[in-house]
Amino acid sequence: MSLQLLIIVCACLVQQINGWQNNLDGLLDYQCPNKNQFINHVISQHHNHEEDRQFDFTCSDVVSGYDDLTTTCTYSGWVNSFDQPVNFRCPDDGFIHGMRSEHNNHNEDRIWGFFCCKIPEIHMISCEHTGWTNDWDGDQSFYVPPEHVMVGVTSEHDNHHEDRRFAYEVCRILQGGEIIAG
Repeated sequence: MSLQLLIIVCACLVQQINGWQNNLDGLLDYQCPNKNQFINHVISQHHNHEEDRQFDFTCSDVVSGYDDLTTTCTYSGWVNSFDQPVNFRCPDDGFIHGMRSEHNNHNEDRIWGFFCCKIPEIHMISCEHTGWTNDWDGDQSFYVPPEHVMVGVTSEHDNHHEDRRFAYEVCRILQGGEIIAG
């Protein structure tokens, strides 16, 4: 086995053991396993030496037992520039199905893009914004409240801390005139 291949295998094993979806200063590219799932738990940890965050996610079904063949998904592209705010909401009653982020060492920041999915005949209602879910340089462990789904992300960067804090938009689900649990 070549040394280069051994290093790649070891790096992947360390990432899996630690549970992070990205390496420090590396690409984050995560989507829930099934198209009918949304991100329901965001975990992140800031590292001062690298001035970056590592992220992990868990997912839940938007509608239990739904056949995702009619679910459509799109990618937003980058929604912010380095050192600039993120103010994103999935269009057309969509939900956050995944996140993509790229780090830049010069700016010590990340740009963000989002994967949004839409289930026909599902509408988002009673939407609300969370407060900040982490402090500068602090850990984050945000759970979407019961009977809600994540539809948006707000974030701001601070050059002094070289970190971001995050807030989310969450909504209830209306299907066929009935509010259902997420």
